Amino acid sequence: MLSAEFARARAVVKEAAAGVVAAGVDVETEILEGNPADSIAKLARSRAVDLIIVGSRGRGGIAGGLLGSVSEGVVHRADRPVLVVKPRSKTARRAA
Repeated sequence: MLSAEFARARAVVKEAAAGVVAAGVDVETEILEGNPADSIAKLARSRAVDLIIVGSRGRGGIAGGLLGSVSEGVVHRADRPVLVVKPRSKTARRAA
């Protein structure tokens, strides 16, 4: 079961990295285990990155409070700047 999860993670990371490379940006990927916010902040420190960029699903209010927010956790744990990228609204996606 764990192998299937890692295979799924590798496929998602590969697809995301391909999009970044297509945009002309160098990319390094890594699949981590553990608390996502802690793992991201720790990896950023160990690699001495200048900026952490994380996505946000746009959950707010009750859903965000109950499920937690990785992006919020990274912002609070990181010792360097964090850029949180929110999804475009449906209206903005239609206009693009």
